[in-house]
Formats: sequence, structure tokens, C-alpha cells
Amino acid sequence: MAPTEEDPFGFTCRDGWTKHSSQCLLYVAQIMSWTEAKENCKSLGGSLAAVFSDAQSSEIHDEMRRVGASGKVWVGGHKSLEDSTWSWDDYSYFNGVADFCDQKAHEKNCLELTVDAN
Repeated sequence: MAPTEEDPFGFTCRDGWTKHSSQCLLYVAQIMSWTEAKENCKSLGGSLAAVFSDAQSSEIHDEMRRVGASGKVWVGGHKSLEDSTWSWDDYSYFNGVADFCDQKAHEKNCLELTVDAN
């Protein structure tokens, strides 16, 4: 074993973003609609988070707790109005809605996560 450079795979985050094991996260403490949040993320060079695992969901929860936030946040899942299929804002594969939202959010065509203060 030998030490490597700090980030041998080029996984770095922009200033102000927090690096987690598989993603860079930035919490924006401003109430927005899903579309506004999507556009805001795009203007900052990112996209709403795609959640592929429990670990990534935990990272979002951890980041919100780190900044002292709780409540509901938008993530990038959305349902097509044409054929009712779900996809992520960054067009990556969507592996199911049941794990990420309740029926109320499901009916609204967008996904949110709720983070408790604890």
C-alpha cells in the first residue's frame, strides 16, 4: 500500500458544495417549486439529486442535518405527463418510486424527501 494523491479519480466538488462518498451536495435554503429548484441547480452547474441507494438518501439527510436544516426537499425524480413513467432530472435510470415517496408526492409528479431534525 502507498499513499495516493488526495483525489486520484478526479472527484472534486465546487466551492461551497459538500463532498460525500458518491456525490457533491449543496443545500439551498430557499423555498421553491420543483421547477424553480431544478432551474436553480442547473444555474449552479448541478442538477437535483438522483437517489439510487439508501446510502445516497442518507447522505442527503446527513447534509441537511450538517447545515441545521430539516423538512422537505426536492430531489430530481419526476413523472412524465405523457406516459406516467418516472425518470431523474439528469436522465439517469430510475429504479422505482415506491422507495422514495408517499402517495401524496406520487400524485403530484415530483419527488421530495422529508428530513427529521433528529
